[in-house]
Amino acid sequence: MEDSLKRFKAEDRQSITLDNGIEFKYHEKLKKALGIHTYFCQPYHSWEKGLVEQINGLVRRFLPKKKQTYL
Repeated sequence: MEDSLKRFKAEDRQSITLDNGIEFKYHEKLKKALGIHTYFCQPYHSWEKGLVEQINGLVRRFLPKKKQTYL
């Protein structure tokens, strides 16, 4: 994640909003490495991360969960 975000200019990556999942347990390391602010969504408040939910909706429109796909 750090490598992916480093591709952006510093002024374009000032903060990031994260889920409360285990995959973000090292958010402090990411915060220090990139010099950004990290925020966490409240559980079950999907509107706090609108872009992610919008993209999830688009993905589900074209790739329904029941459809078996191999990429």
